[in-house]
Amino acid sequence: MPNTGDMRLVLNKAGAAQTASVVFQTGWSGRAEFGLSGDEDWRVKVSHDGVAWYPAFDVGRFSGKTTFRQQLTIDGANFLLNGDIWTTAQITVAADNSWGQ
Repeated sequence: MPNTGDMRLVLNKAGAAQTASVVFQTGWSGRAEFGLSGDEDWRVKVSHDGVAWYPAFDVGRFSGKTTFRQQLTIDGANFLLNGDIWTTAQITVAADNSWGQ
């Protein structure tokens, strides 16, 4: 927006099934990507070779719900959860491999 001090990078898709994303590469081979990849949910995925891609997490467009697609590892002595500091916690993980189909 001119003269506002704001700056935005806009990636506009032609349709819901298209892709608007940012790809990070090494030697012209993709290693990480985030954006709207083939639908309207915001996703993050990574690759070790640019061929096999592993989804890290996505954020649902209708709910804003974040779904972690791989094992979630929390590293460190403490982490913040709902404004309270916890040193231990139990995390229940539901098996959902529908993303790979």
